[in-house]
Amino acid sequence: MTNTPFPPRDPARYGPSDPAPLVHHHYAMVGLPRPTSTARTWSLLGLWLGISGFFFPWVINPVLGIVFSSIGIAREPRGKTIAIWGLALSIVSFVATPLTWLVQTSFFVFFLAAIGSTSY
Repeated sequence: MTNTPFPPRDPARYGPSDPAPLVHHHYAMVGLPRPTSTARTWSLLGLWLGISGFFFPWVINPVLGIVFSSIGIAREPRGKTIAIWGLALSIVSFVATPLTWLVQTSFFVFFLAAIGSTSY
């Protein structure tokens, strides 16, 4: 007798062409593909952080957008397009952060100079 991990099938019980019953493990059954996630949380977070990186030029927004979008691409097949957009926008906003700092600082300096040059 050989050591097999499963007992042999009983043809009298299952028939010659019927498969053996599936073994239940929590919510998934052995032999079936794992159910895909319908959530898009990571993808939407990555997209939101990628967009917000243009308006709030902190380095943390694009970095977290890149991380969350990468997680969304790996784990959420339904939100893959959103995650790709989030990844692209996060990378662009990460590269544009120094330019955004320069533009916002120049506007702030121009505004202060305009206020200081007015006389009442």
